[in-house]
Amino acid sequence: MSIEMNLREKKLDQGGRSWGSAKRKSARVTLRLKPGEGTIRVNGKNYLEYFRDRKDVKDVVLKPFQAVGMNFDIDAKAEGGGLHGQIGGLQLAISRAIINYNPNLYPDLRSNGLVTPDTRRVQSKMCGKAKARKAKPTSRR
Repeated sequence: MSIEMNLREKKLDQGGRSWGSAKRKSARVTLRLKPGEGTIRVNGKNYLEYFRDRKDVKDVVLKPFQAVGMNFDIDAKAEGGGLHGQIGGLQLAISRAIINYNPNLYPDLRSNGLVTPDTRRVQSKMCGKAKARKAKPTSRR
């Protein structure tokens, strides 16, 4: 019995570029992707220069490229949140743009866990508490 996969169609603009967008925490990332040497620019800067304080940024951002074995040029815009949220959003946006460029690469990205968004958010402060979960000290005796 053969199983047919319902894959997406290619979504390219007239320049042969695909796009992707993602959110992580309160950060939002949108990007354009096209085949190339592998240059990644975030807000007009090289991504290593933009995320200069993070040590693991190279591993996280390049993981989608290693999963599919291809190189692309990326021009991304990241806004909101902190650097860690922007890094996670960039990884997911790259994966989504690769799927828009070539839907047949979806299983490779899926098997590496690069398609599932991280939905964790900061928990809001509750009334009567000092922070989200921290309670005020109480006298037991």
